[in-house]
This record gives sequence, structure tokens and C-alpha cells, in this order.
Amino acid sequence: MNKWWAVLAVMALISMDFWNWEKSEPFIFFLPYWAWQIFFITISLSIIFAIFAKQGWRDKND
Repeated sequence: MNKWWAVLAVMALISMDFWNWEKSEPFIFFLPYWAWQIFFITISLSIIFAIFAKQGWRDKND
């Protein structure tokens, strides 16, 4: 369970976007950089949560 806290903490730090704070370009397929960043962070968190749900959540009867 402790390793999942580390993974989620890293994802929280990545989502802050402190390295590109004042930029609004480039546009990729007519969407700004931040929109793509949010898209990939959301997909990544979904995959991480699916893996956590499969491995991290165990019934007490298992």
C-alpha cells in the first residue's frame, strides 16, 4: 500500500506544471499544451488506478 502513495504523489507533482507556468503554446491539433497535459495525466491516472484496484485492493478473505 505504501508504494501507491509514492506513485500518486509523483502524479500529483507532475500535474502541477510548475516548469511551464507562463506559456500557452504550442498548439498541437488546435489544442494548447495544457489541454494535452491534462488529457495524458487523466489517462495515466486511470491506468494507475486500474492497476491499483486490481493489485492493491484485496478482500480480507483472499
